[in-house]
Amino acid sequence: MKMKNLRLLLITIMCIVAMNASAQKKFSVYGVGFYNQENLFDTCHDVGKRDFEYLPNGSNRWNARKYKSKLRNMSRALADLGTDVLPNVGCAIIGLSEVENAKALDDLTAEEPLRARGYKYILIEGPDQRGVDVALLYNPALFTPTDTVYHYYYKKDVKEETEEEAADELRLSNEEQAVADAVEKDPTVVDVLKPDMLPKYPGGMAELMKWLQKEVKYPTAAAKDKIEGRVLVQFVVNEHGKVVNPKVIKGVHPLLDAEALRAVSEMKDWEQGVKDGVAVRVRYTLPVRFAIGGTDVPENVSHTRGFLTITGKLAGETVTIIVCHWPSRFSGSERREWAGQQVHKIVEDLLAKNPDNKIFVMGDLNDDPTNKSVTEGLRGKAEIKDVKEGDMYNPWYNILVKEGQGTLAYGGSWNLFDQILMTPNILDLEGKKDYSSLKYWKCQIFRRNYLFQTEGRYKGNPKRTHAGGVWLDGYSDHLPTIVYLVKEQK
Repeated sequence: MKMKNLRLLLITIMCIVAMNASAQKKFSVYGVGFYNQENLFDTCHDVGKRDFEYLPNGSNRWNARKYKSKLRNMSRALADLGTDVLPNVGCAIIGLSEVENAKALDDLTAEEPLRARGYKYILIEGPDQRGVDVALLYNPALFTPTDTVYHYYYKKDVKEETEEEAADELRLSNEEQAVADAVEKDPTVVDVLKPDMLPKYPGGMAELMKWLQKEVKYPTAAAKDKIEGRVLVQFVVNEHGKVVNPKVIKGVHPLLDAEALRAVSEMKDWEQGVKDGVAVRVRYTLPVRFAIGGTDVPENVSHTRGFLTITGKLAGETVTIIVCHWPSRFSGSERREWAGQQVHKIVEDLLAKNPDNKIFVMGDLNDDPTNKSVTEGLRGKAEIKDVKEGDMYNPWYNILVKEGQGTLAYGGSWNLFDQILMTPNILDLEGKKDYSSLKYWKCQIFRRNYLFQTEGRYKGNPKRTHAGGVWLDGYSDHLPTIVYLVKEQK
């Protein structure tokens, strides 16, 4: 009996020693976040970009006061990001989307409290026609960038992608649609949304874009003075498919207006619209774009956001961040699925060069964790136990599916587009609790009361900058996301 009691006593002492040894260990925690800035535009026109809604005379009346308030709001939210776990420190790295240019980031990082944290940024402006890009904020005391590469979004099928891009380019903005709708109706003309079959330019949208690019001549005087914009020309496609009665309903400058009207007046016949089996007259509004310059990109590159890839040192280890903003929901799921495949190839190439490289793919993917672009394109797995070589771990899958939480609200339900996925070498796959190198700890949808609308029609939704044409003086229509990493201190 005495021997048994002695054995139990020794076991107890050993456990206490082990617990004390564990308690003496110290760990460092690092936050890696992402936040969609929802149209962080300055108030000046950038040549070659469709930023007209965010100018003082644009539909949003984007003036210095609103811009300053936007900067102040976003600085507050970005500085708070991660402080639930890391008070007065915040995130080491934050990916951003919907940023117009370097000036906007200069102004943002100059705002308190971001300036007090000493955040720096990395931005490479891409070919996106609307002029929004992805970027990276980082705390230089915690993360040291060593290499930056911008990967274009390459077209999978030039013909199909061109058609989608043309449709996006010719889609009217809310401001333009309101102008078109305000034009006095002709009772003999069918509204463009009501025919059973819409008029169609021969060959489709892509051919229409090619025709515009070939036929519309930039007036020399206007180009010299850097006058840009989209002229709205409204016309009727009659029952014979002929373009009649063209008129400018929203002009930019007399020179540009006259050239747009001339070109449309000389347009060839369309395939006529049909209603109840009969050819009808249909009203159509066409934006004719005049833009100077633009980004020179290879022919097979899509004019959308690319993938900003930054490699550097975090906690003494090689880490790569790939910041994304995938094609919009208007573009169809195929384009996002193709984006997922392209990004996964970037990950594969990076790991082939350095298997120890710990890689994060983050961004507004415009898809949920359950969509094919993520589950198949990125090979995102919901459970750590299921992650194999070549896969990525996606902690947001269960947060959406099992917990019903998301980062943006639409139609009374939540989506979770803002995701951060990671390669297997960041995971404790065998459950050894070995934190001698950076390991994933947990994730978080970042919430603060000030980020939410507290009254009215959009109560409970993220408090955005504008809603329903009204300036709300908010933050973003998305909530930020964070993953936390832990490493034992030596």
